[in-house]
Amino acid sequence: MAASRPAFAAPLWAVVTRPAATPAASVAQRGWGAPVRRPPRWAAARLGVRRASSRRGAVVVAVAPPPPSPPSAEEGGVSSAAAAPPPLSSDAEAADVLVDMDGAPSAEAFAHALAFLPARRAVTVVALLGALETAFLTATKAFSSPAAICGTRGCVDVLSGPYASFLGIPLSLFGFVSYAAFAALAGWPLASPTTSPDFVRRDAATRPLMVGLSAAMVVFSAYLVSLLAFVIRSPCVYCLTSASLCAALFVLTTLVGRAVASVGATVRIGGVGGVAAALLSGVVFLTAPVKAAPPSAPPAITAVSDRKAMTLAKRLEEQGATMFGAYWCGHCYAQKQLFGADAFARIRYIECARDGVGSQAALCREKKVPGYPTWEINGALYPGEADLAGLQAILDGKVPPYVPGGRP
Repeated sequence: MAASRPAFAAPLWAVVTRPAATPAASVAQRGWGAPVRRPPRWAAARLGVRRASSRRGAVVVAVAPPPPSPPSAEEGGVSSAAAAPPPLSSDAEAADVLVDMDGAPSAEAFAHALAFLPARRAVTVVALLGALETAFLTATKAFSSPAAICGTRGCVDVLSGPYASFLGIPLSLFGFVSYAAFAALAGWPLASPTTSPDFVRRDAATRPLMVGLSAAMVVFSAYLVSLLAFVIRSPCVYCLTSASLCAALFVLTTLVGRAVASVGATVRIGGVGGVAAALLSGVVFLTAPVKAAPPSAPPAITAVSDRKAMTLAKRLEEQGATMFGAYWCGHCYAQKQLFGADAFARIRYIECARDGVGSQAALCREKKVPGYPTWEINGALYPGEADLAGLQAILDGKVPPYVPGGRP
């Protein structure tokens, strides 16, 4: 007669409260009725098992009801050794034992999901903060100028310089998508009650993805910080803030929360995300416009000047106004187009890019130009792209000048 497991009137449940310290195989080795630690009340209520007491440190095992004794060999049955459950050779096989006969999540899965719950809530908040920051930067780049919110050249170079976009898409938008995706992965299980099977299934499905995404984000942030340190050589508070948020996501997910219990699996999943981000970083760096061969002159102004623009340009010329910009700066070009070719020809323009035609980068550093474009009117600096009415207000003394470290 072939060996088989004893039939039960009710499902078998087992919870390993300390899987790292207690091998899963020991569940089978203890037998079906081994002494156990008292399972938590939520597990007993959820799973319909009886709470039992045992010595300290035992594996949590709850069985209802006890299995019937197998028939003896003399009665035509199988031996007790054959009737006993086979020893488990790996944690993967042990996972089969820790699932009820209906295929619902096991108590161990519930325990793992609840153990990761504090870290999940924390990373959801961190990811939402990152999404807000990158959304603000993307909106600023689209509708204003980073020069208006930056206090350093490094900030402008990263947000609006040659390293600020990929395939015409702002990197801040990529950052927003990454943070939003991470927040969705972290928050999806929280939409279900923590005692429901859906919560456990969603938790198990999202944790590996969170490890891979957080690794990719921290590697790409390291690329941006490397640009600041070795290429641009100027700090950027927004970039450093985003890098800190990415590092927090990675640490909370992989080290504090241990989203993937196996160190080897964590390394493999994180390695895939990290390598992908490293390859993307290399492509972004090599395709940056700053690597393009000369000429590096700004694009030609094609707009036709109207009477209002000509009048304002003449007044700016009389006041000795100067516009500081860079050939690669999109907002600088938009500012020129606002005046038109004839009107802007009357305005003094200083090229601040080191590789730009007629570069006066030293003068820009001497003036401590915070970003591009920046207007110098009556000896005061006014960073950011401005419309004609705004420049008129500056000339009339209605706009306060730029304060280093602050806003205009």
